[in-house]
Amino acid sequence: MFKLIRIELTKMLYGKSIWISMVCALAIIVGFGVLLNMDGTFDDSSEEQSVLEEQYENANDWKEQLKIQMEMNQTMSDVYSQEEIDMKNKILQYEIDEDIEPYEHNTAWDFITYTFQILNVVLIIIVIWLTTEIIMTEYVNKTYKLVYTKSYERWEIYVSKYIASVIIILLIAIAMMLMACLVGGVIFGFDGISSRTAICLFGKMMSVSLGVEAILYMSFAIIKAIAVSAIVFLVAELTKNQMVTVLSGIVCALWGKMLFAKLIEQGFALGKYSLFMNYDFVSFIDVPAVKNETLMISVAVVVAHIILFLLAGIWLNRREDL
Repeated sequence: MFKLIRIELTKMLYGKSIWISMVCALAIIVGFGVLLNMDGTFDDSSEEQSVLEEQYENANDWKEQLKIQMEMNQTMSDVYSQEEIDMKNKILQYEIDEDIEPYEHNTAWDFITYTFQILNVVLIIIVIWLTTEIIMTEYVNKTYKLVYTKSYERWEIYVSKYIASVIIILLIAIAMMLMACLVGGVIFGFDGISSRTAICLFGKMMSVSLGVEAILYMSFAIIKAIAVSAIVFLVAELTKNQMVTVLSGIVCALWGKMLFAKLIEQGFALGKYSLFMNYDFVSFIDVPAVKNETLMISVAVVVAHIILFLLAGIWLNRREDL
């Protein structure tokens, strides 16, 4: 199987698609960095906000500033829900209680976090495109009969393609991290990797370094991408249509959670154990805890669905007449 994986990786790395994807990702990351660095773009000029900002600037120490920031958050009910405001203030209060002094400016490590938090859709779309290409190439080029009649079991060929896609996902994510680090470092500076910040993960408050936070967001983006690739593999095997597979992957990745959230609201309780409600771990950061919602449960749900999708894909592949 290692030989099969190496062959799939070689085909991808020698192809144009992955390099075009990297260039597009770099352009988007650079544009995002420039936009993030534009001073005053999102300033609120209301009188109440200006008064609080003046108090913030004249505060005696950083703890007093954070308390004023909590008041400022309460004035932003037109932007955030009360639940979001309460969570922001809970984090600020945790920083005060734990003596976690805020750092002065954004850094490359913040920018990596922002990239995988806000631009994770870029990684997902690249993954959908490349994953579809991995499994559809044989059908588009009419070489699938030759491939599936070799001395390997069909399931070995199918699984090797999926493992190759996972490796490609890891390579793309690392490349995006390096791009974000370089762009963020040039714009904001490379310092601050060990600076502390507070986050709330699955309802549990904790203090982490900026470097750890960046790796955490990148890891969560990778998990979602791997889960989406399993869906894409199954749809590709089912439809044998590249366009349908790409569109299905995008719909599942971008709107799957919204659909199942609506179903849960309508009384479909088992929907909370669907892949779509658990594969986006970033959505569990800085949000209130939900009953019976833990990291281990979400990991188990994601792993179980990936295995089921792969088994279903292998079953469909073996039933196919050559």
